[in-house]
Amino acid sequence: MSQSTPAFFGITAEYYEKYMGPLFFAPTAIDLVGRIMGKPGSILELACGTGQVTRLLKAKFPDAKITATDLNQGMIDIAKQVMGEDPGIEWKAADAQELPFDSNAFDIIVCQFGVMFFPDKLKAFKEAYRVLKSGGMFLFSTWDKIRNQRVAEIANEVVTSYFKDDPPQFFKIPFSMYDPCEHEALLKNSGFKNISVKNIILEGTSPSASDAAKGFTVGNPIYAQICERNESLLPAIQKTLTDRYSKEFGESEIRVPLSEFVAEGMK
Repeated sequence: MSQSTPAFFGITAEYYEKYMGPLFFAPTAIDLVGRIMGKPGSILELACGTGQVTRLLKAKFPDAKITATDLNQGMIDIAKQVMGEDPGIEWKAADAQELPFDSNAFDIIVCQFGVMFFPDKLKAFKEAYRVLKSGGMFLFSTWDKIRNQRVAEIANEVVTSYFKDDPPQFFKIPFSMYDPCEHEALLKNSGFKNISVKNIILEGTSPSASDAAKGFTVGNPIYAQICERNESLLPAIQKTLTDRYSKEFGESEIRVPLSEFVAEGMK
C-alpha cells in the first residue's frame, strides 16, 4: 500500500506556501520545532511540504544533517526554491510507510500534519521506530477536529454548499485524527515509550480575508476537487468565502484560533 497522494503540485503547492503557510502552518511549525531540545546530529522530516518546518530546523540546528522527505515532489520543488541549495539538507521523495533509510539512522523524526494522510499509520509508525536511533524521539502534530478550526470549518461549509449533490471530501482527511487515544495507541503499538500527547492552542494570521480564501480554495487539494466538478465556480466560491471570513474575522490582518495535538514518543 502506498501513501495517500492528494494533489499538492503546481499552483496548489505555490498557493499552499504563499497563503496557507502564514495562516495555518507557520505558527504551528514554530511551536513544533521549539519542542526539540539538545543538539541532534541527524534529523528526518516526514511530509515536509514546502519546508515550513525544514527552515526552522535548519535555523535552530545549523550543523545537523537534515533529511526532508515528502511523497509529493511538487511540494519539495517549492521548498527547494524557497530555501535554495544547502549541503546540510537532503531533499527526497519518499513514502513514510516504506522509508528508504537504514535502521537506527536518525536522532529525531519530526512530522507536521502528515500522519493523517498515511493509509497504514501503524506501518508508518513502525518505520519511524525502525530508522530512529536508540533514545531518539518521534515528534508529530495533527489537527484537532474541524469544528475547533473555525477558519477551516467555514471553508468546508462554503465549498460544499456549491456542490450539494457531490460535495468535495478532502477536508475530512486533515481533521480526521483528533483522538489522543489514537496517538497513544499508535506510538505504543510501534514500540515507543515515554509517550506524551498535548492539545495546543495557537493563532494563525493572514494579511487579508481574501488571501485566506485563496489558500483554502487553491492552496490545498480541495482545488482539484472543485475543478473536477465545475472550475467556473471558483471565483464565486472565493468571493463567498472572502465575505464569510470578513464577517467573522475582519477584512485585513485577520487572526484565527488554531487547535492541534502534539505527540511524542521515545525509542
